[in-house]
Amino acid sequence: MKFVRTLQRVAWLPSREVLIGIELCAGMPEGGTTPSLGEIKVARKLIDIRLHVIIRPRGGDFLYTPSELEIMEEDIRAARQAGADGVVFGCLTPEGELDKPAMQRLMEASKGLSVTFHRAFDYVKSPREALEELIGMGVNRVLTSGRCLRPWKGHLCWLNW
Repeated sequence: MKFVRTLQRVAWLPSREVLIGIELCAGMPEGGTTPSLGEIKVARKLIDIRLHVIIRPRGGDFLYTPSELEIMEEDIRAARQAGADGVVFGCLTPEGELDKPAMQRLMEASKGLSVTFHRAFDYVKSPREALEELIGMGVNRVLTSGRCLRPWKGHLCWLNW
């Protein structure tokens, strides 16, 4: 089974693959940003599998201002109302740790939705500690390359944690 990250469209996979869901993103050159409400609604109409929406107001780092966090909370509410099954986000501090107050704020806004911590995980200082903290917060899954430069070798990088 596969979970596919896609930009503004549903990607069709080879016939032997089983698609269980998609992560809907806009702004792929920036690493993925929140799609419009219209894109979320149309995606929900087109697919009957899990729809997870990235919640990221801009590209760049994963350090968010209070105003950006407010935007993210509103985007989570809009994604829920549009029929999303889950949301995808991640907040860090300048020191490479989880921004716990920001994460707790977004987790509260996400109650009832599945939550994925996105590739910000590849930038945390202490992955084992961060993983335990994310589990404690109720995050359902983590999207990571295994902290490797080449994601397809991620399984090897996990061994070095």
